[in-house]
Amino acid sequence: MSALKSYSHTIAQTLPELSIAEIHRDKREVTLTSGAKLLQRTVFSKDAIALRFKSAGRLSGPGAFFQVVEAGFDRHVPAQPVTAGLEVHRELLDKNNQPVTRTKLGEPIHVRLQARTVRDESVTNVAIIDLLPGGFEVVGASLQPGVSTISGVDYVDVREDRAVFYATLSGSVLEINYQIKSSNRGEFTVPPIFAESMYERAIKGCGVGGKITVTE
Repeated sequence: MSALKSYSHTIAQTLPELSIAEIHRDKREVTLTSGAKLLQRTVFSKDAIALRFKSAGRLSGPGAFFQVVEAGFDRHVPAQPVTAGLEVHRELLDKNNQPVTRTKLGEPIHVRLQARTVRDESVTNVAIIDLLPGGFEVVGASLQPGVSTISGVDYVDVREDRAVFYATLSGSVLEINYQIKSSNRGEFTVPPIFAESMYERAIKGCGVGGKITVTE
């Protein structure tokens, strides 16, 4: 904490004159904020395709640091799988190992996940994120959180709305099996399965979603 205070004090002695602007597709530049401040914050619009940072003079000392934070969700479920270095697939199966689009309240469903890399070398530190359909939960006995006993999976994180598996993916298919069950009736969207390298974000894969109906 004292180190951060010292750093802030040093920066405050020679505040740079900075401006932040967003660039639109028509090349138009819109200034968002400017001035000599220790901390500048601004919001950019959905029309921005790039951000431009400018200094009125030559930066000296520690210089300037910037950070962009984005949050949101997909407006539409992908219609086609995405394979950008990783390939992932999920099946929801009944007790007869047949695909499920309709189930009864509280009836267990078998989830089969398959993942691999399509690159020449293995990809380490991959997060495989399985978002559950609304109104569903993991059957506790079928999946234990923590250091994993599943071959090829290092760690399992079971949350209220998802199961996350941390693994190393090779060209051979990694298969993960567990169960979920419904706690509400209705028609629900099945989110697509997603996998991503935690340190090389361009390496990722995404399956397709669907619908599932829960009756009494």
